[in-house]
Amino acid sequence: PALVRKSRAPHVSMPAAAEPSPAEVERLMSDPRVRELQYKLAHGGEKFKLEVTNEKPQEVRNIVVPEGASEEEQMAALQRAMEEEARNKQREADEEARRAAAAKAERIAQSDPWCYVLSGAGTAAANGTYMRDGTAVKNGARVYVNERGFLLSHEVVGGGEGWIVGVAPKAYYGFQTTDKLAPEEGWAVQEHGSSPAPRVAHVEPLMAVEAAKREGNAAFKKGDHAAAVQRYGEALETAAACSGAHGLSDELLAVLHGNRAEARLQLGEHAEAEGDADAALELDPCFVKAYVRRAKALHAQERWGAAEAALRDALEVSPGAREVFAQQEEYRVAALARSGKEAVLSELSGLLGRLSALVRRKGTASEVTSLLRQLPSLLASLKTKPTDDPAVPGGLIYESAPNHDAQVYVRLATNGFALLAPLLRPM
Repeated sequence: PALVRKSRAPHVSMPAAAEPSPAEVERLMSDPRVRELQYKLAHGGEKFKLEVTNEKPQEVRNIVVPEGASEEEQMAALQRAMEEEARNKQREADEEARRAAAAKAERIAQSDPWCYVLSGAGTAAANGTYMRDGTAVKNGARVYVNERGFLLSHEVVGGGEGWIVGVAPKAYYGFQTTDKLAPEEGWAVQEHGSSPAPRVAHVEPLMAVEAAKREGNAAFKKGDHAAAVQRYGEALETAAACSGAHGLSDELLAVLHGNRAEARLQLGEHAEAEGDADAALELDPCFVKAYVRRAKALHAQERWGAAEAALRDALEVSPGAREVFAQQEEYRVAALARSGKEAVLSELSGLLGRLSALVRRKGTASEVTSLLRQLPSLLASLKTKPTDDPAVPGGLIYESAPNHDAQVYVRLATNGFALLAPLLRPM
């Protein structure tokens, strides 16, 4: 039977591949667990597990000892098992090192840093962000420069090869390596540098693009649409400068164009928004939101037919897209508003009738809301006039309306539909 001890054992100092000294043998044999093992061996046990603890448990498996073995035979079996365990651990360590080296090689092969960030250098001017020095390449690696004129480059000097931080001809920090990716740590202080040596972080193109995208999203959420356009533009510029870099997929670039299209719509830059939407669809023809944003941009430019065609294209891609259906209905109502006052009043009367029916039968909130969303475009096309009625929020009423329900809707709308709430059942 197997024997496993959960508690920590006394410290046992025994070389993995050398014969133990008499003192070590005596100390090991005095361990209560070893005495217990001896008992089990003497009573027929053939296999057991032993945990020998230094800093962490070490498990020795499958020790085979004949019944009635002497202490010397038991110790020899234990020694062989520990040596085998040491060899197994070395093989595991070698395999882990091999995998790490392969991962590093793959990372270097895929890497083409957009910039490096140096920090902690004793020479303060050497710290900061090192951007690509145009398209400059030296000894198979790009050249980077910070705002103070310090260069980060791969040099071959005096038969040696490695990365240098400095201002030619002065070297401040160096690292000897054939790798074309600058190392993070282990830099040596050179003749003109001051301790400590810097830590170097590389920023891949995907990292830079994602960072700019996050900043754009944050700006959009705050309502700073101009800043959002700028950040999305920076992300796209970085991606264009690093075309083909690892992780810069067409889907990511389509999202950036789509996001910038929405920000430009908010700024009233409709032609530019159309261009971004078109670019997004060229990269990802299944991007439904890009179709919708293209439709909005076209509609704002009074290209009604093209806007409706964009929405039909969206439904070809995603037949059940609610956002597209809602946009189509909005454009249908807008078309009625453009057709003249009589058409507006007729449509408005029908909508109010359906709204009244929904309220009477206690329709769901989503059903009522879908109707209410159609009303503002129609009502906006009707003329308003001031009123002295203190019960009318805003002091404006419509000059003409199909019936009293229209005036009621004005009050409901200006009060956030609060008066409808008791009449609606939950969705």
